[in-house]
Amino acid sequence: MTNLIEALRELAQCKTRREGVGILREAAQRMDAREKELEQLRDLLAGYKEARIVVSYYDSPRIRELYEGWTFVEHYRVKHLHAQNGRGSKPKAAPEVLILNGPSLAARRNGRLF
Repeated sequence: MTNLIEALRELAQCKTRREGVGILREAAQRMDAREKELEQLRDLLAGYKEARIVVSYYDSPRIRELYEGWTFVEHYRVKHLHAQNGRGSKPKAAPEVLILNGPSLAARRNGRLF
């Protein structure tokens, strides 16, 4: 089991309640492990005082809480999943947030990142 969706699929296949509880327990442990990894990464990156750090995530309240005090720049990335999976006819804009360990230099460039 690698993610919550997979856990839910496995849960739908359960024949007993005990089996279902085991799957839910394993999913919760994996989510706890991911949370710890996010915190470890944040702590590691916070140690870089002389380097410019940029992290990209999908925006969420938890990510904003984890990186409180950092600079957040909203960014939309065009995903071409329609070409990969053959569904739909238009690219999708995916909202992301760039998290910087200092002030954004994009403001000096009229909003351009690069």
